[in-house]
Amino acid sequence: MSNRWDRLVENKIREAQEHGDLKPPTGRGRLSEDPDEAHIPEDERLVARILKNAGALPGWIDEDKGLRRLIEEALARAARGHAWRLRRQAQAEDFSEREKIEARWRAIVARLEADIAEINKQIFAYNLRAPTALVQRRPLRAAEELARITREKA
Repeated sequence: MSNRWDRLVENKIREAQEHGDLKPPTGRGRLSEDPDEAHIPEDERLVARILKNAGALPGWIDEDKGLRRLIEEALARAARGHAWRLRRQAQAEDFSEREKIEARWRAIVARLEADIAEINKQIFAYNLRAPTALVQRRPLRAAEELARITREKA
């Protein structure tokens, strides 16, 4: 059975090479780095790439891409809010203006906390479908993410 499978794979590779569908690797035998594959363990990247090119990528990989996009958007929105807060505080002339800025900042923080709570629900569901612990995601902690944002922009 294994020999039959090996011959089938070799024939498919040869056909792809003959039709120009399979180009020689550019990294001297190493896979090129694809940011979409950064979350996939190195020993599984070749298989993932073959499946992706065949249009048969497992759903959990697309789901992880979606999670990464949601996380990036939520954190970027909060970072922009923090940058706005710092700019406005530097320009504020009186206490009432500073109070309005802080009220707006509290609303931004509340939005981040709500976003993270929703993302964590999706992370939990994703982790149930992910094939191994290596590709599972840790839940986000709003306080840690907020601390990171305020440290980076301070």
